[in-house]
Amino acid sequence: MTKKFKTYQSKLHILNIEGGGNHVLIKAKINKTKVNMIVDTGASSTVFDLDNPIFSNVDFENLETDNPSSGFNSVIDELYFGNIDSFSISWYKIKNLKAVFTSMQHINELYKNLNLPHVAGILGCDFLIANNAVLDFENKKLIIKKFIKH
Repeated sequence: MTKKFKTYQSKLHILNIEGGGNHVLIKAKINKTKVNMIVDTGASSTVFDLDNPIFSNVDFENLETDNPSSGFNSVIDELYFGNIDSFSISWYKIKNLKAVFTSMQHINELYKNLNLPHVAGILGCDFLIANNAVLDFENKKLIIKKFIKH
């Protein structure tokens, strides 16, 4: 039995960071609003920016944890659960995405100081693994392979 799948592709935007290093961004849509997301294979979880106005209609629930997280050299002590009605990358769409939220003010301030675009979240390994994602740096593409049930 052969597995059938549908492939979705989206362009990777590789940013050269002043002082060395690179960050990888991808364009996405959240509830029909175009946003930038950081692709971070070192991030265990995908998180969205609690302070972004596109999430003003989200009902947040406090996520209690004894294990503080960190990101971009900052300790994250307040995490929330919420539901995003629609999240898409290219033509790949997820409805009613249960998501984790935190303030990304420190990241967006850093990006602003470096004249980089505002970001709405970080696409972490949980999303990349769950959606069979492949990062093709040679062709600057994120490829998602969604298996088709038959």
